[in-house]
Amino acid sequence: MSENMTNTGLVDRILTAKQVADLIGSTHGTIRAWDSKGIGPKSFKMNGSRRWRQSTVLDWLAAQEAASNGPDAA
Repeated sequence: MSENMTNTGLVDRILTAKQVADLIGSTHGTIRAWDSKGIGPKSFKMNGSRRWRQSTVLDWLAAQEAASNGPDAA
C-alpha cells in the first residue's frame, strides 16, 4: 500500500526519492546525498528502499522557507 491516512483524515502519500526531488524541485541524487548525510526530510526504509511521507517533506520544505525568511535572512 502506498498511501496512509493522516490524523486529519487526508491521504498521506509515500514517496520515492525521485518523487521527493520532483516535489521540491531538486534532483534524485541530491535527495540521496542529503539522506546519506542525515539532512533533508526524514525518510524511512520500506521493503529495503528509502521512502518519505509527503507530509514530512512538505513540513520540512515549510521549515526551510521559514528559516530563509527569518530575521537574519538576507
